Amino acid sequence: MNLKFNNFLFFNKSETGTRRRLLQRYKIKANSYAGKVVSRIYDSYFGNAINIKREFSRYYKKEFKTCEEYLICRFNMPEDLAKRVCNEKKYYVDLNWKGDQVGYAFSHDDELKEQFWSFVGGIEYED
Repeated sequence: MNLKFNNFLFFNKSETGTRRRLLQRYKIKANSYAGKVVSRIYDSYFGNAINIKREFSRYYKKEFKTCEEYLICRFNMPEDLAKRVCNEKKYYVDLNWKGDQVGYAFSHDDELKEQFWSFVGGIEYED
């Protein structure tokens, strides 16, 4: 299950699948207009993802004792949620930096959003 918290999306890459699988599911050619739109939708949520544990060990290990401590301070997460994210989720993206690349239609098409989120493992809001 993907987790959205304070405009950050936390997810496990193996559960979300790949852009290629998404295109294959809908039988869309990658270089077609539809393929480019679906690829942009996928990239707007999962593109340029940051590995939480790698970021913690590379930059913050000296400052914080545990990954949970880091998440509590960095993202202002409750302790139980931080433990869950460190144990289950591996990557995150900041949706603030993504902007509205997806387009107006996707934001208001509930059926398309539901299909997309069911393909990538669902979404849980913790705001």
